[in-house]
Amino acid sequence: GGPAKAKETEVNVVRFVEGADIRIYGRKNYIGTLLADVGLGRPAVTDKAADGFSYDVSPEKIDLADADVVFTATYGDPEKARETRTTRSALWRSLDAVKSGAVHKVEDELWIQGIGYTAAQQILDQLEEALTPS
Repeated sequence: GGPAKAKETEVNVVRFVEGADIRIYGRKNYIGTLLADVGLGRPAVTDKAADGFSYDVSPEKIDLADADVVFTATYGDPEKARETRTTRSALWRSLDAVKSGAVHKVEDELWIQGIGYTAAQQILDQLEEALTPS
């Protein structure tokens, strides 16, 4: 859809972390930079991120992660990271991205930990696949 369509498409990256709160990634990190470089919009919640890195929420506040498109990653055991509990909740199912089928599970090792050119190219390929209408 071009630059205008990209800018109006709000994208969030949510990371379920074992032993920590759920992270909604902000603008000042590896994945935030990639999303900015391709011109994707970001919801206002990303501006609440501490030092621009992430805004941490409990499962009871997962509605703050809503966007047109949500990418999710998990670090550690999904049960211990509260991913399973959260994604089975009514609050999660009420998200616009969930209702429209625009939630995409991605690899934590690539999207969050995979800093570098090779990871960036793979992420860009996955973004294109997820965001391009078929």
